[in-house]
Amino acid sequence: MDKPTELLPVDPSLVHIQSDVREHFDWNLSEDLSSARGLLEQVESYDIRPWERPQRAANVATVYRRLVLRETEVAILGAAVEPEEVEEILQRPSLLVAADGAAGVFSMLPGSTAERAWSRLICVVSDADGGGRYL
Repeated sequence: MDKPTELLPVDPSLVHIQSDVREHFDWNLSEDLSSARGLLEQVESYDIRPWERPQRAANVATVYRRLVLRETEVAILGAAVEPEEVEEILQRPSLLVAADGAAGVFSMLPGSTAERAWSRLICVVSDADGGGRYL
């Protein structure tokens, strides 16, 4: 890793899972790339300071520091995540990544637990295939 804004997978075989999913559903990589580029274009079309490229790079650097300063797990929350699962994850030193709208589960948690979940959320990932409602 040359710089703290370059996040590489812990295990490259985990990245290959997406290829298996694409193959299973007969999805094309170009559709994922097009969706990701569209999301980036949408973000960069707004004049919102926190969304500007330098700020995004600073945010990635902050996430990187949070990951390396102490032993930390990363839990990826999918659409079917249940409140009880989030509560269990929060018992460990884990940071959270929410896929698309999965962070909505936080609204089902008790107040202080929801606050802790939001404080551990390092990013929301999306391929923007949900249409305008996610943008």
